[in-house]
Amino acid sequence: MKYNKLILGIVALLLISVAACKKITTDKVSETDEVSAPIITLNGPQYVSIAVGGTYTDQGATATDKKYKIVGTVSFDASGVDASTPGLYPVVYKAKNDKGFETITTRFVAVTNVLATENVGGLYRRTGTNGPMNVSLVTRGIYKTDNAGGVALAGTNPVAANPSFLFDTYFVQIDDSTLLVPAQPWIAGELYCSSSKLRKMPTDTTIEWIVRNASFGTALRTFSHQ
Repeated sequence: MKYNKLILGIVALLLISVAACKKITTDKVSETDEVSAPIITLNGPQYVSIAVGGTYTDQGATATDKKYKIVGTVSFDASGVDASTPGLYPVVYKAKNDKGFETITTRFVAVTNVLATENVGGLYRRTGTNGPMNVSLVTRGIYKTDNAGGVALAGTNPVAANPSFLFDTYFVQIDDSTLLVPAQPWIAGELYCSSSKLRKMPTDTTIEWIVRNASFGTALRTFSHQ
């Protein structure tokens, strides 16, 4: 019995010795970076409007990073803004920190012939479904609507709207009768409108367009100002 205890004691001492002499390596240990993307701040407004034939000079942007601090220059290309052709032109800004995390921000430039006093915003309702569409003026010629499809809401029609169809869509009033709804992202793919018209009559103002996206039908949608 004493012999067995002696053996066990020797084994224990050997194990302690081996453990004490074992080298701990960190060759395969990796450091995890916390995600921290730059914050881009535009110089000037996000929505800009100029007259057809005018001049557009981009004011640029700056970027900061609360965690990593180091941010390269903000890159952008405003050469796509065609001041001779009415439309809504995006200017995309990109900034990346030294960890490779990138941020993208967009400025929208409208080229239009409408006067600065023009405003066709307000509440509209779609003919046939009574679906409400709120239109608000962002800046000269640029508008935002919350229901481009004129989807009927509960309380206005037996059909209740899917909340996914209530989203912000931007469009441009080019002149007294022409609207442009350029392609813009949506949860179900890119969306834009064709056959877009503004009709200003003594008794009513209407907006009409065809929403181009697989989730919508191809019918011409007409909205009447309330």
